Amino acid sequence: VAEADGADNARAVLEWPWGQRTELTAHMNIGRDYQFSSLAKELTPYTHVSRKHAELLVYGDGVWVRDLGSRNGTFVNDEEVPKGQAYLIDSDSIIRFGPLLAVALKLGA
Repeated sequence: VAEADGADNARAVLEWPWGQRTELTAHMNIGRDYQFSSLAKELTPYTHVSRKHAELLVYGDGVWVRDLGSRNGTFVNDEEVPKGQAYLIDSDSIIRFGPLLAVALKLGA
């Protein structure tokens, strides 16, 4: 995945329900597959999250979320992301993976 020039990258932080904060700088896979996602251990109890659920991509204009054909969907502020399509998030938002896992996305410096 190509990364935009560093000066143009959005600064984004994900706030997880278990208290962890993750800085998002380029690309992150979301899912319960240990070979796919670095968060698989934390996501294992969330059985509604698919093994390869979604991906987050940082570009200069914000953060893009793409649902990877998950069974239970990906939502931004309760609006469903069409499966296989990318959705631009350009302001602070709540991203929900399936019905229960809600993550706060904070954009800015």
